Amino acid sequence: MVRLYCPHNLFLNLELSLDEKQIHYLRHVLRATVGHRFNVFNERDGEWLAEITALAKAEAEIKVISHLRPATLPPDISLVFALIKHDPLSFLIEKATELGVRQFYPITTDRCNISRLNEDRLKSNILDASQQCERFDIPTLHPLNTLKKTLSAWLPAVPLFVCQERGEAAPLLQKLSTLSTSDPIGFLIGPEGGLSEAEMAVLNAVSFTRFVKLGSRILRAETAALSAVACYQAFAGDWKV
Repeated sequence: MVRLYCPHNLFLNLELSLDEKQIHYLRHVLRATVGHRFNVFNERDGEWLAEITALAKAEAEIKVISHLRPATLPPDISLVFALIKHDPLSFLIEKATELGVRQFYPITTDRCNISRLNEDRLKSNILDASQQCERFDIPTLHPLNTLKKTLSAWLPAVPLFVCQERGEAAPLLQKLSTLSTSDPIGFLIGPEGGLSEAEMAVLNAVSFTRFVKLGSRILRAETAALSAVACYQAFAGDWKV
């Protein structure tokens, strides 16, 4: 199924022009022609069937011809993650988008080996994954920040589950059992070298953190992040929202 995100208000018989990236996708990836039909969607208006009415090198126009389904949103999941290498990070962003994460918070930590973020690449990963997995919204990628600044801006009412690889902590599923499935939730994944003692002290000092374990093995950062979100989806799930 071909789906394109469209931020404009969608309604029956709407005629609109596509942007440069969408035109390139239709012409060079799909090899589409006038009359080709595909779906357009957004988080407000749901999903609609559209038809190409004009397609040239630098412009394309479509017409919305029928409504397919109303929009629904996944659970309000935030993922705070320390920077990791580019390919594992792209994989993490893509799969977390498929699993329903709505807010991405990249952070720098004491033991990060990476200090820069390719926002354009990750936003492209997010858009492509959202279109592919049939969700209606496009997750937000927040600007890169420090752990302390991210915590200072965090809403205290939203629990932040810190996934720690060592030390004593309750299993994640045990902690999740005390939550309402309709409430927002956040997960924090540290860097490959783990969080420093100073950072753990900062996390212990705020009221909204919950320390949890993901099992007996030491997981890679991207594996830990996806495991945490998958556990939450098994507990809450879009179908219960």
